Amino acid sequence: MWQTRGVMPMLRSVMAQHQIAERLLADEGGERRLTDLLHLGELLQAASQTLDSDYGLLRWLAENMAEPNGNVDEQILRLESERNLVQIVTIHKSKGLEYDLVFMPFVCSYREVDSKGEVKYHDEANHETVLDIAKQAEAIEKADKERLAEDLRLIYVALTRAVYGCYVGMAPVRNGRSTKEPTGLHRSAMGHLVQNGEAGGVDALELALAKLAESATSMAVAEPPARPEEKWQPIDEGELALAPQPFTASLERNWWMTSYSSLVKQGHQAHHDSSLDLPGFDIDSAVAATADTVAGELETLTDDLTPVRSIYTFPRGARPGTFLHTVFEEIEFTAPVDSPETVATLTTLLEREQYELEWLPVLQQLIHDVLQCPLDGEALRLAEKTPTQRLTEMEFLLPIELLQSSLLNKVIAKHDDVSARAGELGFATVSGMLKGFIDLVFEHQGKYYVLDWKSNHLGDEASAYHGDALVEAMRDHRYDLQYQIYALALQRFLRSRIPDYDYERHFGGVYYLFLRGIETGSRNGIFSARPSAALLADLERLIDGEPLDA
Repeated sequence: MWQTRGVMPMLRSVMAQHQIAERLLADEGGERRLTDLLHLGELLQAASQTLDSDYGLLRWLAENMAEPNGNVDEQILRLESERNLVQIVTIHKSKGLEYDLVFMPFVCSYREVDSKGEVKYHDEANHETVLDIAKQAEAIEKADKERLAEDLRLIYVALTRAVYGCYVGMAPVRNGRSTKEPTGLHRSAMGHLVQNGEAGGVDALELALAKLAESATSMAVAEPPARPEEKWQPIDEGELALAPQPFTASLERNWWMTSYSSLVKQGHQAHHDSSLDLPGFDIDSAVAATADTVAGELETLTDDLTPVRSIYTFPRGARPGTFLHTVFEEIEFTAPVDSPETVATLTTLLEREQYELEWLPVLQQLIHDVLQCPLDGEALRLAEKTPTQRLTEMEFLLPIELLQSSLLNKVIAKHDDVSARAGELGFATVSGMLKGFIDLVFEHQGKYYVLDWKSNHLGDEASAYHGDALVEAMRDHRYDLQYQIYALALQRFLRSRIPDYDYERHFGGVYYLFLRGIETGSRNGIFSARPSAALLADLERLIDGEPLDA
């Protein structure tokens, strides 16, 4: 998840799975630690956008832990909560927000335009902005008038932020440097509203405030509260005795999200949560990366430190498998392999995964062989399929009323020779949703096909990817069940999109391309099948919980 979606999604997933937030909040000081953990995740996520690799991100973390930069705003320790704090904000930043109580102690202040500053105003007659460098008295007056208009708009924002109460500090501010009356209050936005834009002294201000309070019962004039001698202390109300409410409803514990991978693996490893499956991840290669594969790689490195670069010697495992999937997701099929667009895409992918650029010719040859090879032995070439004829990583969710392994074994063995010669599946009875991602769905002459990329290493020569060897690989990994599920998902998809859908006219079949064995002009590396209409019908009835014919 870190490599595919980022550090922050990975961190939140780990926190959710292990209930880290709940456990931290249950301890004293846990809110502080939880805030720091989430803050650290955000910093790592932001830093990962500018770094080239995961190792670079780890170095960045180690360096900042050893020598933190306290001058960077992003690294300043955050408050764990602001719910009990007084928030000091400008009127501009308060736009669109609400506060229970609002205090405006200095709202009577203003900054009058004078000859010492910039004199700029909008000429209404010519519809243009005028900057008067001569700072004439008329220009200063117009600029100050616009200043007052803007202050009035801001004071409207300030007065409408409160939910329950708004406290406004009123004071007879001086008129410039003069200490005599009239005051300069009427030049501020608040004073302009209270005194109707008229100059006046202290008595005039008191009279205007009294009239306002008299005209509206929601307003009152009061003296500022006296400053207390002691600091405020919260009232200790003691801890409330809380008890959890008993849960009396029943839970359906046999409902979950499953997938082809989960059904095949059950009995061999712990339960797999298919709800977290991601598109483009080569889970089959992850499973295939066994000790034998690792030993083979070590042997290759020992025998020859600089092996000949070919698709056979390309790295193996989940990460390289996902990389090859990504290659065929990103490139344009109709573009030549040496086109600037394709070369740029491959170069970017190699650099992102930290593979040497010497692999570029190998990938170009692979793409050429795969896209130019006639899949049907005649004219079906992927190189001729435009973006409108392709659908990449089609996600599906099939609702399962009830699925039993014994019944599924009988159905697929009855209709498919590959399944008949494979071992029996032994998963627990399933009820829920069957989730999956089809690598590629494409259209050819009005029919639609499922295609799956396989990066499995079956051997270092072409014969390892032909005939019975491919069937054996399909049977060993139970890819037969995978393409049967994909075929059912595609049929349901087509049925929802094509009003007169017909299996014979619209469903083409499935292709499994073992990429390491594909060669132009041969059938190496290509497995094809066409699950029958009867099989798809029985599978549909099976997952819907309907009885099957004997």
